[in-house]
Amino acid sequence: ADARAHLAELEQRIADQAEELETRRDIAGRYDQIIADQRQAIATAQKTAAAAEINRDAHAAKATELKGQLEQMKAEDDATELRLKAALDAVEAREASSRETGNRLVRRLEDSKRIRDKVKAERDAGIAAARQTADATRAQLETLRREYAELQRNPSANPANYTVRTSELSMQISDAADALRKAEEDIPRVTADLEHSLAAAEQAVEQAQAPIAEAKRAHQAVTTAEADAARDELQSAKTSAATRQRELREKIATQDKARREQEQAIANAQADAAHAQSIIEQATEVHDHPEITESLAGSLARDKAEHTETEREVAQLEAAEDEVR
Repeated sequence: ADARAHLAELEQRIADQAEELETRRDIAGRYDQIIADQRQAIATAQKTAAAAEINRDAHAAKATELKGQLEQMKAEDDATELRLKAALDAVEAREASSRETGNRLVRRLEDSKRIRDKVKAERDAGIAAARQTADATRAQLETLRREYAELQRNPSANPANYTVRTSELSMQISDAADALRKAEEDIPRVTADLEHSLAAAEQAVEQAQAPIAEAKRAHQAVTTAEADAARDELQSAKTSAATRQRELREKIATQDKARREQEQAIANAQADAAHAQSIIEQATEVHDHPEITESLAGSLARDKAEHTETEREVAQLEAAEDEVR
C-alpha cells in the first residue's frame, strides 16, 4: 500500500513538473515575442487609460457645469415663483376686498330696505291715525248737532236749564267743528310729511342699490379674469420649472454615468497593464534563470527513473500477493 501511495505521489509530481517544465521552455523559446507583445499590451492599455482619463475629466467638467446651471435655474425659478405667488396673493387680497365691499353694500341695502319698510309702516299708521281722529271728531260733532237739534225741537220746561244747555252745546259744537277742521287739515299735512319721509327712504334704497351691480361686475372681473390668470400663470411657471429642471437633471445623470464608465475603463486598462507587466516579470524570471529550468528537468528525469523502479517493485509485490492467494 505504501508503494502504491508513493507511486501515485510520484505520478502527480511528474505531471506537475512536466507541465511547469513545458511552460518554462515555451516561455524561454518565445521570450522576445512575449516581451514585445506584453509591452505593446501595456502601451495600448496606457493609451486607453489616458484617453479614458481625458473623457472622464470632460464628463466630470460638463456635469459640474450643468450642476451650476441647475442651481442657477432653481434660484431663478424660485424667484419667479415667489414673484408670481406675491402677485396672486395681491389679486386674492383684492378679491377678498372686493367681496367684502360687495357684502358691505348688500348690508347697507338691507338696512335701507328695513328703514324704508319701517317708514312705510309708520306712514300707513300715521295717515290712518289722522283719518281716525277726523272720523272720531266728525262723529262727535254729529252727535252734538243731533242733540242740539233735538233740544231745539223740544225746549225744556225750565227756561234756565234750557238756556244753559243750549249755550253748552253751542260751545261744544263750535269746539268740535274747530277740532274737525284742524283734524281734516292735518290729514294732507301728515300724509305729505309721511310721504316725504317714505320718498327719502325709497331714495336711500335706490342709492344703496345703485353701486351693487357695478361692484358685482368688478368682483367678477377680479375673480374670473385676474385671479384665474394669476393662478394659471403660477401653475404654468411651476410646471415649466419642473420640466426644465428634470431635463437638466437627466443631462447631469447622463454625464455622471459616462464619467463612471470612463473610470471603469481606466480601471480595466490599469488591470490589463498590470497583468501584462506580471507576464513580463514571469518571462524575465524564466529567461534570466535557465539553471532553474535545467534543475527542474533533472528533477523530472530522476522522478521518472524512480517511478520506473517503483512500478517494477509494485509489480513484484502484486505477483507475490497473487502467489500467496
